[in-house]
Amino acid sequence: MMVLSMYQIDSSDSPIFYPSIADEFAAITKLFDQLPVETLSLLGCIDEWLMLRRIAIEMRYIFTPEPQVGDGFIRRVRNRVHELEAMALQSSLAILEKLQRLAPELYAEHETRINRR
Repeated sequence: MMVLSMYQIDSSDSPIFYPSIADEFAAITKLFDQLPVETLSLLGCIDEWLMLRRIAIEMRYIFTPEPQVGDGFIRRVRNRVHELEAMALQSSLAILEKLQRLAPELYAEHETRINRR
């Protein structure tokens, strides 16, 4: 979503993926808030969950107010967004590795969806 958000505002010719990018990241934050913290704790994924949640919150703030094509937004935020992308990937892969190690049946059940990355 981070890549598509930046692409969407890169050019006036870019397709609109999200009517409100900030609202999309707010919705992701709400999804993180609904995850079962007890299960995440048992899996040892609290740090990664918190990091992904923080990234979603920061991305919401980055896209508030909604940037306009040509306002220099990408130039101002691209380095931070790239850092956040790398952190999100690292946290996601850590969760994936823990899931594969601690719940191989669950991992196998969803392997096709997981490997779409």
